[in-house]
Formats: sequence, C-alpha cells, structure tokens
Amino acid sequence: IRPAHYDMRFAKPLDEAMLHDIAARFDKIITVEDGTVVGGFGSAVLEFMNEHGYKPDVRILGIPDRLVE
Repeated sequence: IRPAHYDMRFAKPLDEAMLHDIAARFDKIITVEDGTVVGGFGSAVLEFMNEHGYKPDVRILGIPDRLVE
C-alpha cells in the first residue's frame, strides 16, 4: 500500500488540478469530512470524477444523513 494524504483546503471551489492528479495516480480514494456525507465534499469529489470519466472506488467518511443526538 502506498497511501497519500491531500489537504483539500476548500470544498468550493474544488482544486480541479489536484483532483486530476489524484484520479490519475490512485484507484481508491477516501474522503473524510466533519459534516454530513450527503451533499458534502465527498459528493463533490464523486461529481467531479463522474464528469471527467474517472472510475475510482470512492469511500466517503463523515456524519450520516440522519438526526444524530
């Protein structure tokens, strides 16, 4: 395993140059965010990958889209 860590400082606008580099180098991507997994950074990454024809295995880690007490 040769993992890498990228600090995507902003969810918007996405750093598209960095995402192109990531998609070219890796076939598995994990996003981690402190908000909900629905409509967050991970969703934006999935939209970017789909729009540009990349097919990595993307896992999104974050808060579930439900009421968390």
